[in-house]
Amino acid sequence: MPQNTTPEKLTAQQERVLERLLSGETVTAAAKAVKLDRSTVHRWFREDLEFQAAYNSGRHGLRNAARTRLLRLTERAVETVEHAVEHGDVRSALRLLERLGLLTPPVIGSDKVEDLEVQRMRQESARAEARWFAELEKMTALGGNR
Repeated sequence: MPQNTTPEKLTAQQERVLERLLSGETVTAAAKAVKLDRSTVHRWFREDLEFQAAYNSGRHGLRNAARTRLLRLTERAVETVEHAVEHGDVRSALRLLERLGLLTPPVIGSDKVEDLEVQRMRQESARAEARWFAELEKMTALGGNR
């Protein structure tokens, strides 16, 4: 678990459970290791904001550490893809082009004025309907505050 992320209000048991959860153990395994019933840990997740905050902080730390490690590998990943494409790996080349959106043909609208007019009317109708619902929500909210 990252340093200085556990609030001082946690018990020693909570800190040990958090450490085990953040290392990948299940609630059941972490509770058992600390000699608790798993329902206690589940209650902490439901009701103890300090425990929830410490758990979330630990998860943020783990995600940031993983992201940093992956970013360090970016250059090697690009070189690997480049090598695969240069050596005729068609699947890698196609996958790269697809992910970049270069294999999807651009959307071209209709070439018929009538179709474009219908499309515009539908868009205007949808915007009008959205405005109407927004007004209705405002009126409902005002009525509920009286």
